Formats: sequence, structure tokens, C-alpha cells
Amino acid sequence: MKKLIPLLVILSYYFGMYAGEVTGVVKDASTNKNVEFGTVTIFNSGYKHSSQIQMNGDYSFSGLSAGKYTLAAISDGLIDTIIEVVVNAEGVTNVDILLKTPVYYIETVQINGGKTTYGNKLIDPFEVHPELITTEKEITHMGHIDVAQIISVNSSVQVSEDNEISIRGSRPTATRIMIDGVYSEATVPTTAIRYVKVYAGGIPAKYGDTSGGVVVIETKSFYDN
Repeated sequence: MKKLIPLLVILSYYFGMYAGEVTGVVKDASTNKNVEFGTVTIFNSGYKHSSQIQMNGDYSFSGLSAGKYTLAAISDGLIDTIIEVVVNAEGVTNVDILLKTPVYYIETVQINGGKTTYGNKLIDPFEVHPELITTEKEITHMGHIDVAQIISVNSSVQVSEDNEISIRGSRPTATRIMIDGVYSEATVPTTAIRYVKVYAGGIPAKYGDTSGGVVVIETKSFYDN
């Protein structure tokens, strides 16, 4: 046992000498300012580790074996970014990550005498309109991984670190999630969503009584795929 302890110390020192490190800063590409919250994950086929982005935008990983890795950075309201990096033994690899602001594409609508080309009225005084409608096409361009991130672009929506949704400052429990017309707390993959609507005020009676807001999720049917 006495011989084993020095051997372990020598091996730890030996492998520590040949461990690489990855460091850098995460920035908002549109403002060039450091991102103050989010997560960076480094992984390959045999290793995975995540680290919180520091208040000054810094991140770092140490004790890495030499080889190829993938860096994935995530921050609310910005598009997730993935970067390939090569780590060298006994070296520090500096990789700064830029996260882009989502770009939303709005289809052109032709207006003819108060009606769209589809024959629908532009404004119906008896219909309550949601504050935000995000379609399948827009969700694809946004690149977000869950519903909370999709609707967080609305100023009336606040999302906590635990992904709890608050609308207009109400408690998360006052937010009603409707999936295909049914109240539910289930998680829906973004790839299965046809559109998402957010009602922050003037909630239609069919969604019941709530002091917060309503998030309406319509999933794809078999014929949408």
C-alpha cells in the first residue's frame, strides 16, 4: 500500500502535465458585448462537461485530453452556437464564441379592399388576438430548444433559470399552457410544433379563468410531415 500511494501521485502529476485547456469569452455578435449568463458545454465521443458562463462572459475547461471536441454555447434570447475545436496536450486553446440575435422572417401579405389574398378579414372586432404568434417556419430559423425560449422574445414573457414561464409579472402557476386545446404541463419537442400563440391580456373565455396569461401550442398532424 505504501508503494502504491507514491505511484498514484506520480501518475496524477504525469497526466496533469499532458492535459489541455480551452478558454474564451462568449459575446453577443450584434452588440459585441460579453454575454452574462448561459452555458457552454464541451464534448466528444467519450467526454462531456458543462460550465456556466461567468458574469464577464468568460468560460474555461481544463484537464482535457488532446483531441477534437465540440463546443456548444446557449444563452436565452440568442441563437445557440456550435464550434469544433482541437485541444493540444500541455496547451491552452483560446476560442471566443459569438452568439447571434434571431432574425424573424415575415411573409408578404397582399391587401385587397380590407381582405388578405386568402379572403379573411384583417381585423375582426369580435376576435381576441394574441400578442405573439410563432409559426413552424419561424421556430426552425430561431434554433431554440424549447417553448420557453421561443416565447421569451415577447417583452410580456419572463422565463426563470428553471424554465418557469411568467406572463406580465404573474406567478408561473398563473400561466396556463394549452396543448392542442387541452390544459397540459407536458413537454413538446420544438420539431413537433406547428405554431405557438401567447395571450398576455384579453384572454378568450374558452381558455378559462387565469390571472396570468395563456400559451397555446398546436402540434403538427400526420399530414404536416
